[in-house]
Amino acid sequence: GDEVVAANLRVARAAYLYAEERYAAGFEWKLEQVPGAPQRLVMAGNQALALGALAGGCRFISAYPMTPATSIIEWMAKHERDFGVVTKHAEDEIAAIN
Repeated sequence: GDEVVAANLRVARAAYLYAEERYAAGFEWKLEQVPGAPQRLVMAGNQALALGALAGGCRFISAYPMTPATSIIEWMAKHERDFGVVTKHAEDEIAAIN
């Protein structure tokens, strides 16, 4: 109902501000804001997935990175110290699940 919608909007705004504060300066592409347009954060799907995993409490990832999922563990590894995440690049699929 309305309470759920309001809660989702609060979380979305908080997540946006969190990501903007931490990642806007290091963003690879510089986009000019259109006057009067709403502010939006632009990122790749795998970056959004990794950020969502962190927001959901993920603090460990073990993977045998293969395209197209490689960028997920690479992003997590790049931000290990920022978020206290442990990443393990396994040598094969079996090692990743063990």
